[in-house]
Amino acid sequence: MTTNADITIFNKRYIQEERTEKFVSTRIYGVSLYSKKGTSSGDNELKKSDTHTIRIPADADTEGKEYTDQLSYKAMDDATYPGYWTLQPGAIIEVLPCDPVIKRYINGDTVRQYLFAFGSREHYSQERLQNIQNSAFYERFSDWVENQNKSGNLPELPDGMEAQGIYVVSSGYLFGESKTSARYQIQLRLEYFKEA
Repeated sequence: MTTNADITIFNKRYIQEERTEKFVSTRIYGVSLYSKKGTSSGDNELKKSDTHTIRIPADADTEGKEYTDQLSYKAMDDATYPGYWTLQPGAIIEVLPCDPVIKRYINGDTVRQYLFAFGSREHYSQERLQNIQNSAFYERFSDWVENQNKSGNLPELPDGMEAQGIYVVSSGYLFGESKTSARYQIQLRLEYFKEA
């Protein structure tokens, strides 16, 4: 398998000791990423139907963490889960169109940006409490991103590139809904320096 990317997976985890949900990151080096742009038509309108396929080799570098299924991960205690990662349905990373170059230096170095949306599909109903809980999760996630930025805990990028900041562009919002589920998302911007 040809590998062409590194990714970070964020697992949603309920921390029993703190009695709160957090995102736990796992950096995976050497995955195969394939993206295909497309559109579909229906109801007298065009809809974006881009697809992204990520294949993770069994021998990929996962920072020493082992893969486990999502139910086993959820059942782990607070002392055990840090050595594991999983794939959870509903988490989405979506690339947003933008001019990638913010600033260009005379020697060819650039300051760039990468806009993306992080989203999930959650249970949805007419009950306000459920919808408030879904929105509250994204409020906590926004606070977490801002705290990571302030503490300088930024993504590691390939040689010749250095993250300068990650910023919340929009608060979490309802993006689409059905009778039983809804997609919520939040937009973010990664700013980074790239050598010529």
